[in-house]
Amino acid sequence: MTFCAFVFDLDGTLLDSNPLHVRAWCAAFEQFELEMTEDRIAEEIGKGGDQLVPSLIGKELDKKFGKKLGKAHDKEFEKLAARNGLKFFPDWDRLLKACHERDARLALATSSDKKQLDFIHEITSIDLWGFFDEIVTAADVDQTKPSPDLFTVAVQKLRQPRRNCVVVGDTPHDCTAALKAKLAAVGLRSGGHKTKTLQSAGAFVVYNDCTDMLRNLPTLLDPAKSKPA
Repeated sequence: MTFCAFVFDLDGTLLDSNPLHVRAWCAAFEQFELEMTEDRIAEEIGKGGDQLVPSLIGKELDKKFGKKLGKAHDKEFEKLAARNGLKFFPDWDRLLKACHERDARLALATSSDKKQLDFIHEITSIDLWGFFDEIVTAADVDQTKPSPDLFTVAVQKLRQPRRNCVVVGDTPHDCTAALKAKLAAVGLRSGGHKTKTLQSAGAFVVYNDCTDMLRNLPTLLDPAKSKPA
């Protein structure tokens, strides 16, 4: 089996933003007097707001507060990012370039929307549209992760057989969504999750971060030789 297409997650995988998302969600819940610890929120990071909120407060409260909480989170995230800055992980761009050099097609599949991608561009001066063949956001699907929709649409846009595509993500929700989409999953520990957690969710190999994956890319392209990092 040869992988000829990669579907990358964004937050926690390429962009060091998970801690800010946790703080933003925490602040959003506080606005509506809904008690939620940062540790509990961190468990749900990787899901889009449509999945994260009901997982934390239930479907009934989600009907009442879901959209308002999502908007509050986005505003808080922008404030935190503007104050603290946003950084991509080391070697993220070298990793993508190396994939392209091996004639692989690349897609970004993120639970964020285009407005958030535009904001990231504004803060980091990085235009993600120049690094990927296709970009899929929350606006392109009915449900975000751990639903498989984002990855399914990404593979359809890449026009590659599923057996030749691999998802790269940092949370168990990425791995779960990949399996549901019948795709192989690579886990990165850069989002804060342990190897066993990512493997239990379906990752067939786990690396520390973009730098580690770049180092192991030749082996990854031959899955039969891959071993957990």
